[in-house]
Amino acid sequence: MLEFGRLLGVSAVALALGYVDLANRTSAAEDIDVKGPIGKIADAFAKKDIAGAKKQAAAFPPKADIEDVMHLFSLRRSKGLGVGAKPDAIMPDGIEAKLIDLSRKALPASQLQSEAADLMRMAYIAAAIGEVANNHPPEKDEGKKKKDDWVKWSGDMRDAALQFAATVSEKNPMTTKNAAMKLYSACTTCHAVFKDQ
Repeated sequence: MLEFGRLLGVSAVALALGYVDLANRTSAAEDIDVKGPIGKIADAFAKKDIAGAKKQAAAFPPKADIEDVMHLFSLRRSKGLGVGAKPDAIMPDGIEAKLIDLSRKALPASQLQSEAADLMRMAYIAAAIGEVANNHPPEKDEGKKKKDDWVKWSGDMRDAALQFAATVSEKNPMTTKNAAMKLYSACTTCHAVFKDQ
């Protein structure tokens, strides 16, 4: 019985140390900042510094998880970047959700006018995410998930996001709606194959 107690105690210590090690590895992965570098790449796109944006995307933290980068499209309350500087000032407050809304119905001209700067910033963030994804394709093909498709579709998303930004600057509700549809379509084409449900 005493031997069993010792064995149980040793097992408990080993298990606890395993949990600590796992927690440390998880914390290390969570410590990789993806928002900051994406913001800087978006800044470069906004300044029309395409070469600078591409250079920064190529140097994106190599240990960053591409899923964490893609998660930035989520609602702000789900730890996405949201739309605009102030939470819930623009609704829905998530890049993907806002794109869906814009694709379905053109904004009234007055709303487009007031949201234009934030929508352009949203577009440059989407372009930055597309550029980072373009630089981080899967290492190998896996069934329908082809490396070449990833590269093409992430490039299409980046280009559609830049076109969306240019279109928003014209402040035309219908052309903005059409550009949003094109960008959202670029996203869903890739998601249909690569996003695990």
